Amino acid sequence: MKRAIAFVSLVIFTGIGLRADFLSAYRKGLIKLVPDATFGTKTPWDIHFNFVVDKSVTFLPDGGFFKTSFKDGKVYHFTASGDKVSEFGRVGQGPGDLNRPVSVDILDNKFLVVNDMGNSRICVFDMDGKFINQIRPEYSISSLVGLDSKSTFFNKLYRVLMRDIVTGDEKEIASFKDGKPESSIYIGNPLFDGAVYVARVGNDKFLVAYSKGRDIDLYSSAGEKLSSFRIDIPQEKITFDQLEFIMKPDPKDKVQMDGYQKVIVANKDKISLPEFHQYYLGLTVDPEEHVILFLNNLPRLSRDIAFQAYSLDGKLLAKVNVDQGDFKVLSLESLVFQGKYLYAAIEKKDAEGSQSVARVKIAD
Repeated sequence: MKRAIAFVSLVIFTGIGLRADFLSAYRKGLIKLVPDATFGTKTPWDIHFNFVVDKSVTFLPDGGFFKTSFKDGKVYHFTASGDKVSEFGRVGQGPGDLNRPVSVDILDNKFLVVNDMGNSRICVFDMDGKFINQIRPEYSISSLVGLDSKSTFFNKLYRVLMRDIVTGDEKEIASFKDGKPESSIYIGNPLFDGAVYVARVGNDKFLVAYSKGRDIDLYSSAGEKLSSFRIDIPQEKITFDQLEFIMKPDPKDKVQMDGYQKVIVANKDKISLPEFHQYYLGLTVDPEEHVILFLNNLPRLSRDIAFQAYSLDGKLLAKVNVDQGDFKVLSLESLVFQGKYLYAAIEKKDAEGSQSVARVKIAD
């Protein structure tokens, strides 16, 4: 079976009625990560979720949301306040079972569509978690994005395809290549290798972008290219110092440190790296349809978070730094703009292992 990462196109309701002035907040240039102390206080987040893999969340119009648990084999439903309402699913391979689910989305405000990655299928449930049907595409799916009744997905060859989940018709949308130089030792890393992003714009359009290219393309839900713009971010070369920065383990971990010395340090002259960095490390769209690009700060040996906000016609509107304060954002993929809030998976810096979902108000 071909290995693929997929995006299922269905009708998604994102709570756009909760309008907020995001642009005014962006133009201040700084968002402080100050979690809402009343959000999700009764939920044992770190028991149910491993935020390294549990990054997906999909929202209801009332601000409630669904989230998959990779290790539990379940989908959890939460209120807008972050309290658990219900759960469904169990680890297995039968109808309605889930094996390492990685994402969930909403179809027509009536169905939940779950990416059951471990079983290489998409499972369809009603809004109460009752199993309805399953879809087995020819590609292994890893994430879902809703657009009408289509499915959009891409594989390891960086091809973006759209598939009609009713008729099975398939259409190629875009194709990208990420060349790897020949070498006795090639070091690949998600922070170095290019990634393809698909992001929903409203309910009838989507963006396609490749993080080692400058172009952002807008498509209709029928797969027709509507427009394109080019981002204003310089291209920077990868250095060995940056490889050390992201791969060097804690010196206290003698086993990991020994492996690092033997593989990385001892073979420094033989190692081949990609030539250039990604332009950005994440792409999303906020409720006001601003395109958000999370910048790559690795060339500056920094884990700081910053993003640029663009209009859909490519105008650079703002550059924003995220002050994480006493917390650490666990993944850029967990950052979701919804209503007047920014949601993120976080960990308190002085309490390693204590992970949770946080809600941060960023607009009035």
